[in-house]
Amino acid sequence: MEFGYSKENDRVNESDTKHAAYIPEDASDTLYNSIVKIILNDTHGTGFLMKINNKEKTINFLLTCNHVINEENINKKEIIEIYYGKINQEIQY
Repeated sequence: MEFGYSKENDRVNESDTKHAAYIPEDASDTLYNSIVKIILNDTHGTGFLMKINNKEKTINFLLTCNHVINEENINKKEIIEIYYGKINQEIQY
């Protein structure tokens, strides 16, 4: 079967385009510690941890979408569960 969509079994056949190099495993291990799973009430989502070094101090950030964590959640000081690490080996933060 050639590259493309097959309605017959609802899947897309992909091929290696040789345009991008594979990400080395040690680099992907670093990424696993930055990408997080977020659980808040009945909402599940993802986020990204980021650290910015300013001249005077280092500032840590959690970036996510407003539908995962919104201003009301922050104002109510609701508990946010954050997990990071490889799939099926996540560590709670």
